[in-house]
Amino acid sequence: MDSQADLLPLPLPLSVACRIWHRDELLRELTPKQGDQLRTRIVIAALGEAVWADFSAAYSLFASGQAATERHACTACKTIEKFGEAIQFREDFIVEFLRLP
Repeated sequence: MDSQADLLPLPLPLSVACRIWHRDELLRELTPKQGDQLRTRIVIAALGEAVWADFSAAYSLFASGQAATERHACTACKTIEKFGEAIQFREDFIVEFLRLP
C-alpha cells in the first residue's frame, strides 16, 4: 500500500483515540496501535464506491503538537481512466484526535 503510514514507526509512539466523521455522521472510532491502522473506508458519493483513505499525515501533525484534541480535514481520492483521460474523484472527511493518558 502506498501510504505515509509506511513511514511511521511501529508501534505508534502516542496513545490516541480517533473518530472518523463523514457527512456529519460518525463512521468509526478507533485507538490505532500500528501505522497501517491510520486509514479508513470512505464512500465517494459520485462513484457510490468505498475507497481506502489514509489519514497518517493528519496523525503526524497531531502527534508533533501539544494539543489535547484536534480535528483535521482529510480527503479520500480515486482516479479512474476513461476514454484516455484521468478523472479524479474526491470525498472530504474529518478525523478527530484525542490524546489518551
